[in-house]
Order: sequence, then structure tokens, then C-alpha cells
Amino acid sequence: MRRDPGPEANVGTWLAAHADARPDHPALVVEASGERISYAELEARVNRAAAALSTLGVVAGDRVALALPSEPLYLELYFASALLGAILIPLNTRLTAAELGFQIEDSEPRVVVRAAATSIPERAGTRQLAPDELRARIPERADRPAAAPGGESPQVILYTSGTTG
Repeated sequence: MRRDPGPEANVGTWLAAHADARPDHPALVVEASGERISYAELEARVNRAAAALSTLGVVAGDRVALALPSEPLYLELYFASALLGAILIPLNTRLTAAELGFQIEDSEPRVVVRAAATSIPERAGTRQLAPDELRARIPERADRPAAAPGGESPQVILYTSGTTG
């Protein structure tokens, strides 16, 4: 395994370390389809997702909100956001549009990737994309991006039932 990148590394570098050390080992097994995704393949997908987020203007400190079911794209965007230094906002797809609207207004994401059936109010300055729209922006190949600093930089904003009251 690659030498420990140290306390200033971000979560995205963890995946790169595993991909370097055990590229052919399974990182994910998709229960519904039986698809097996190796660490090397997952890292390649993450690098491509990071490139797509970059083309949408996502940079370190920006927020990326996800209103998606559990699927490989969710994890790809989790690690891609970390690599770029963006802050991930997982949204609960069971919330009402008003509740999601509050979280969007409060967190001010640059990008929201949402399942087609999820209704999220529009916000000026935020780009909303369905998974297929994002996938259309993902290049066939992308190099490993330079990882943004980690350390004490925020990586995730989690809203809970106690967040607002």
C-alpha cells in the first residue's frame, strides 16, 4: 500500500491508496446486479466523476448535494467531492420538497445530483442534475486529480432531525 499520506490527506486519497495496493480486489459488490467493482475501477470512476464535477465549476470549499438512492454513483461522487475538497451534503430522499428546500437554501450547494423522482426546489446559483445528465458529462477517461488538502477541512454536512429544531 502507498505510504500513509498523513493527517493532511483527504478521504479521497484513501481510495487511491487501496487502488495502488490492491487494484484487482473488490471494492464494491452491487447486490441488485451482482456487479463487482475493483478498487482500480472504482478509483477510475471517481477520477472521471471528479472531472465531471470540475466542468460544473466545483472547486475546494464548494458544496455538492446528493439526493440519490444507494448506488455506485453515490460513492463515486462521495470520493470525487473529497478529492476536489468539496463538501458533500447527503440529502434524505424521503423528506418533503419544503424540507429539502430548507437544506438547499441553508447549505448553498453549487451542484445537486438528484434522483428523477426527487423534487427539490430550485435555488439561484445551484445547478440540479439527474444522474443521467451527470453521467453524460463524465469523460471516458480522466487522470487522478491532485487531491485537495484534508486535515481539518470540512468534508460532509449532515442534516439530522435535530438540525433545525
